[in-house]
Amino acid sequence: MTATPSAELDHEQDAIDRGYAEHDRDDMAPTIRYFEELLAVHPGNARLNHEVAGECDTAGREAEARVRYEEPLPVCDRPGRSRRLADRRATGPLSA
Repeated sequence: MTATPSAELDHEQDAIDRGYAEHDRDDMAPTIRYFEELLAVHPGNARLNHEVAGECDTAGREAEARVRYEEPLPVCDRPGRSRRLADRRATGPLSA
């Protein structure tokens, strides 16, 4: 894979599209590495974490994918307020 992670995630979808542009199901390691590097530049980005999980899952690395899928993701149910999916599982759906 020749794509490299951008230091700026202003165009998040463009960065994700670049990762998939050279996606090779027979050799997932470069794509996984690309998304891991992008996530390292933008730690805590739930969407990128999900992309890494999906790539690991596709590569047959289900245990690693599961850990990433289960990491708490920020959930915003109201402006100025953030909750975690772990809280949501414990308390049920978020109220409006």
